[in-house]
Amino acid sequence: KYTRIWLAYAEAEMRLKNANHARNILDRATTLLPRVDQIWFKRVHLEVLIGSIENARAVFERWIKWQPLPPVWNAYI
Repeated sequence: KYTRIWLAYAEAEMRLKNANHARNILDRATTLLPRVDQIWFKRVHLEVLIGSIENARAVFERWIKWQPLPPVWNAYI
């Protein structure tokens, strides 16, 4: 339930160039904490960094099912 720990763990994996590990960590975090926008934004950011726009779009579509606030919709557009 500690957002900062999830984010720090994922960022550490990203620094070590373990994109799949970071992706798995953030997937687990979004499953456990679906209302925390920071985790979703970090997940989308990871996909954009590695150049996987299709996966970034899929993450946004999963996120939108939770009916987030307007800034999320603006980021998606």
